[in-house]
This record gives sequence, structure tokens and C-alpha cells, in this order.
Amino acid sequence: MVSVFVGFLTGVLGLLAAGFIAAACVSWYHISSFEGKSGYFMAAIALLGGMAGVIIGMVTGRLLAEGHTLRIWRQREWNESHPGMAPIRWPDASTQATDER
Repeated sequence: MVSVFVGFLTGVLGLLAAGFIAAACVSWYHISSFEGKSGYFMAAIALLGGMAGVIIGMVTGRLLAEGHTLRIWRQREWNESHPGMAPIRWPDASTQATDER
């Protein structure tokens, strides 16, 4: 149920962000307002952004609710795949605050 709420919330955010970007694109690309071309363009882009936000939000919410993590956030894989670089200390739920590594 939480992932549905997260999906709805990111959908609204995606709709608003895509609408503002589409409004900027109307002026940048000089889209005519004849017969509502600019309005249809803004509405279409905003709806696509909203749908993408819902899908991304629900998938991400579902994956994170199941305990999955992204590979780049895992310290072990990053340090092993980049041996010449300084190790990155990502916060890990299993480490204690007093743990000095």
C-alpha cells in the first residue's frame, strides 16, 4: 500500500515537473498557440511525465520495500571494482556507530 502512495506522489511530482519543463520548451522552441498547439504540447508532456513518475515511483517503492539496494551504493562492490581509488564509506545499516574500520 505504501508503494502505491509513493507511486502516486512521484506521479504528481513528475506531472508538475514535466509541465514546467514543457512550458519552458514552448517558449524556447516558439511553439505556436494557434488552435491550442502549445497547450496540447504541454498537456501531453505533463501526462507522459506523470505516467513515468507513477511507474518509476511504484517500481522503486516496491524494490526498496523488499530490501534491495543499488549496486553503486554498496561499499564492497565499489571498492573491489575500483582498486586504485580511495574507498568510499557509504552508510550501511549493519555497521555500528562505534565501528572503526
